[in-house]
Amino acid sequence: MAAQSCSDKDLADYQRLTAEGKLGEAGQKLEELKRTIDKLNTRQK
Repeated sequence: MAAQSCSDKDLADYQRLTAEGKLGEAGQKLEELKRTIDKLNTRQK
């Protein structure tokens, strides 16, 4: 589950960036998370 660990790291990064007020970077990380989730959902179908 490499995608799972990747999404865990992306989520942690997103939370850290929002806490630091780096909203532009957090938005980019959120888009990465969405793509990862879409990939995981596609695999499960």
